[in-house]
Amino acid sequence: MLGQGARVGRARINWMAYLLVAPALGTWLIFNTYPMIRGITMAFQDYRFLYPETTSLANSFNGLDNFRAMFEDRMFGASLVVSLKYTAMYLPASIILPVIIASLIAEVTEERMASFLRVVVYMPAVLPIAAAMLVWKKLYDPQFGYLNVIIGGLLRRPVNILWLGPQLALPSLVVASLWKGLGYNTLLFLIGIYGINRELYDAAAVDGCTGLKSWWHITLPLLKPIFTLILVLNAGIMGVTEQAMIMTDGGPADRTLTSGLYLWRVAFRYGDMRMGYAAAVALCLGIISMLLSAIIFKVMRTERA
Repeated sequence: MLGQGARVGRARINWMAYLLVAPALGTWLIFNTYPMIRGITMAFQDYRFLYPETTSLANSFNGLDNFRAMFEDRMFGASLVVSLKYTAMYLPASIILPVIIASLIAEVTEERMASFLRVVVYMPAVLPIAAAMLVWKKLYDPQFGYLNVIIGGLLRRPVNILWLGPQLALPSLVVASLWKGLGYNTLLFLIGIYGINRELYDAAAVDGCTGLKSWWHITLPLLKPIFTLILVLNAGIMGVTEQAMIMTDGGPADRTLTSGLYLWRVAFRYGDMRMGYAAAVALCLGIISMLLSAIIFKVMRTERA
């Protein structure tokens, strides 16, 4: 009888656990799993938002036609090149700058000053992305932007640098995005640095390994998991949309038309809103991001070995 009562108690505990998990699981299934599955199926439909009859998969299934059209679409190819350039500039800088800043903050011994610096560095991450990009758009203004005013003051003559012109638009967009994400990445590196055993530095100092040498041979190797984490988190940067939409709207002359922004235009701006084609573009970008993440894991694992 005692064993039977214990089994009933365990069953009740299990059911209670399921009930507690059910709201979170249901939310995840509704807002994550279903949209992902629907997006994948939509990629194989000629679904156009303005034509309700194309909603059903049975009525609008078109096989691989969306993907065939995508690879023949010059605009998609051009946007993919822009995204690759953006990623090539953003990814290295999103690691190099934060790790340097985090290392400098970690050297500050006065706790109040260190706390102040952490708050200042993290503050951009708190801002909504729309507000942050509008601030940078004002800074880049050729006539009244603070950047040109400061440079003109230093040179003692008026300057009219077109920060969002054809030549500098993409690098300027990268700088604004780096500023927005700098605080979060710096905080991750700070957590890693503060978690390193200080005895390692003391032992290295006995052998004369101090300063930059200890940073290069101790700090950086032990931060490799943080490097991997940040690279993987930023692997989806190819689909950047909001920054380009707010600052340049893809211009000038499509110099900042990223794949994410092109996807949004196809889905919500162009013609009859080709949701099926946009879903195919999104699926392609997702596959590219997963491949990039796999390459990052492979490279970091090889270096660690």
